[in-house]
Amino acid sequence: MRVVLSLLATAILLLGSPAAPAQIVIHEETTWVGPPFPMGDYDSQVVPVLGPASYAGPINAPGLCELVPPAPGGPPGFPGPTLWHTEVDCCAAGAGAPPGWGPTFAAYNSGPPAFTYATGAGGVVTANAGAVCSYGIAGVSFRPPSPIGFGQLIVLCFDYVKGTETGGTPAFDTSFVEVRPAPCGEPAAIDPPGSPPWTAISVIPGLVGCAAPVTCCIGPFNPALDSMFITPPGAPVGGKIRFRFDTHDFMFNAYCGWAVDNVRLTNEECAPSCPGAISPTIASFGGEPISPNPGYGLSLSGAPAGSFAILNISPGNVPPTPIPFPGACLLCCPPFILFPPVAVGTTGSVSLPVPIPPGIVPCTSEVCVQWYILVPPAPFSVITSSAGKVRFQIG
Repeated sequence: MRVVLSLLATAILLLGSPAAPAQIVIHEETTWVGPPFPMGDYDSQVVPVLGPASYAGPINAPGLCELVPPAPGGPPGFPGPTLWHTEVDCCAAGAGAPPGWGPTFAAYNSGPPAFTYATGAGGVVTANAGAVCSYGIAGVSFRPPSPIGFGQLIVLCFDYVKGTETGGTPAFDTSFVEVRPAPCGEPAAIDPPGSPPWTAISVIPGLVGCAAPVTCCIGPFNPALDSMFITPPGAPVGGKIRFRFDTHDFMFNAYCGWAVDNVRLTNEECAPSCPGAISPTIASFGGEPISPNPGYGLSLSGAPAGSFAILNISPGNVPPTPIPFPGACLLCCPPFILFPPVAVGTTGSVSLPVPIPPGIVPCTSEVCVQWYILVPPAPFSVITSSAGKVRFQIG
């Protein structure tokens, strides 16, 4: 209740803003600033080199970004150095960031002037491996299923550039995206004794140049992501995300390596919330739900022009239920704090900054957010947007 009222007290209304990317952001990393940051960033992590044998495990099918089903991250090997660092140039000094990336991003290579992972003291090239790992990201609570059967959608997206040996096959110089269960707030790049094993949800082949980075999305309904980031109400379990690179051997390592940016973990519920062609969508903008975050906000897209939108913020976790109006739309968040109705313009979008004030207790406060939309003429019909949950982190 205190959290919701704080959000309400600091909200400022803007109309007609461009629609934000779909879904509610659970975690976002777009400007890499480098270690050490035990909370709120990714830190580099020394991991075992799995060599000298080549990688023979599963890889993504052509054109796909995720492993289905997920696979273990790999057996232990011998310790190796890590070359992950914050970078401003893609594969050459002065080249700048790839299109659409922020000024800094994560890169696995030596950096300038060589931009290679052929490393070793005294001219002796060695096998190497390393990861860049997030802090423990809180999950959102499981919602009982609705009679209509819509579930919750957890999606992990990121951009990457990749230059490795053997035409991009992952037998050597392997690129893994991995997750494991972790409590909210567990420091980045640390695996405490007894930690659950890592699971690979993507093993990336192919060569992707700096001029045209690839956006890779994993989910919805990925079993590893869902099991970590959809939790029983009140449970402390969440998860960590890491990007791991392994050369396996000391040969053919004079390539640019792997660069990653624009990491975004999102969730959405009751999607679509109404049957038919009109599916209004809720989203968040301004980064992840950290405290404080003065730029955070919620948006609506795909609403009928000339309608009126009401934002609802609720602590509820009840099963989605059809509302008692024509259309069989779903009420995903029970009415609690209702913002004043605002007119939806010709773009069908509304943007509402909801700054997150300082002092919110992290990892425990969760709210459910959904738009209610009144569609003229009178008597108004009522439709609803998709919904999502926000659980606050530490800034």
